[in-house]
Amino acid sequence: MTEEMAAAVDGAAVGSRAGVRASAETHGASDTTLLASRIGPVYTVNQVARWLTTPGNSRLSQATVRKRIHAHKLVALRTDDRRWALPAWQFTRTAGQLQPRREVLGLWSMLPHDSWMDAATLAGWMATRLTNLDRLTPADYANRHGANHPEIQAALSRLRDRAV
Repeated sequence: MTEEMAAAVDGAAVGSRAGVRASAETHGASDTTLLASRIGPVYTVNQVARWLTTPGNSRLSQATVRKRIHAHKLVALRTDDRRWALPAWQFTRTAGQLQPRREVLGLWSMLPHDSWMDAATLAGWMATRLTNLDRLTPADYANRHGANHPEIQAALSRLRDRAV
């Protein structure tokens, strides 16, 4: 079973319960599975191309997904095997399609990317349940309340203080 086949079990992102179970049946953990264990479920470029649609509901090509990654319109991290892994927290999955969460992408752009924290550390923070955010992840809180909500901005301020 290939990584993408494992990731597609029940339409799950790699690192979700179904994806991890399926991946464990392969001949060892892939870089994408290892990254997912650190930052939460991730999608592959192929999955995003199949499930992310344009306003006219046409599917995207893998090249278009990669262009959006390079234009910073999607959050993606490179694995050691040079594949893109797109954190699932930036999307809402509805009726078999993915929709980018604008407020979440807005919060991502506010993170201290120029600090000692690498992108995987920041992605892990986005997927961590925080007590000060009603036990929601920063991604979920921003999606519900907006990236500029005072509580999310306070959490972001605490993160920036650690990033110095």
